[in-house]
Amino acid sequence: MSKAKPKSTSPRAKSALPVAARGRLETALSGDANHRTLVLVKEGKRYVFHYDVGGERELLQSFLDMVADGQSGLEWYDAAMLCNQMGEGMGRELEKLKSA
Repeated sequence: MSKAKPKSTSPRAKSALPVAARGRLETALSGDANHRTLVLVKEGKRYVFHYDVGGERELLQSFLDMVADGQSGLEWYDAAMLCNQMGEGMGRELEKLKSA
């Protein structure tokens, strides 16, 4: 399993990803059967997290590390929003499996 790879880039034109506006934040989750991308847009910065299905624990640890570091610009609220978005995505996947 690969470790989550966060990167911060300048904002660009709105992505085709479904985006849920959350106050000052926007988050989006996309992916296929094996890989996921989680995006956070905050105060003009875009944080993109690529991870493998099954690598959620490592991604959560990355969020904790980034918040604790203080250099990334992420706060606890941001980490909570990212975790919520990831959880909602996992819930949708479970619903699909139950329906199949």
